Amino acid sequence: MLSMKQYWKTVSDIEQTLPDEFVFITSVDKSSLGVTGGATVEASRRGAAEAIARGSHRPASPAEVDQYWKNEEAKRTAYAAAEKVRQENNGGTRVVIMQQPAAAELPVAVKAQTEQTQTDKPAGSAAKR
Repeated sequence: MLSMKQYWKTVSDIEQTLPDEFVFITSVDKSSLGVTGGATVEASRRGAAEAIARGSHRPASPAEVDQYWKNEEAKRTAYAAAEKVRQENNGGTRVVIMQQPAAAELPVAVKAQTEQTQTDKPAGSAAKR
């Protein structure tokens, strides 16, 4: 087991070897850490160095990075399609239903208008609460 000083020295050494400010790393199977292997993520140089030092990740291969970008593009495409369907079904608008405040909370002018509106409704059309 590494001491804290050794651990941070290892992190610093790994960080020095990483080429860019942000790098791709892939998780390795570490059930003791609760990590499932094969997930590729983009991380800061420091975060990647820490994950590699812990042994939960390793630098990603070029094939894994390509697959990461393909997966991201698939997610964007699926989101765009879902958003298009949502807009077509909604007419591009959003409907927000808000609870009407109690009459005691309304200003006097609004109370009068609300009471007038309610008396103008035909019988049997009152909203059920």
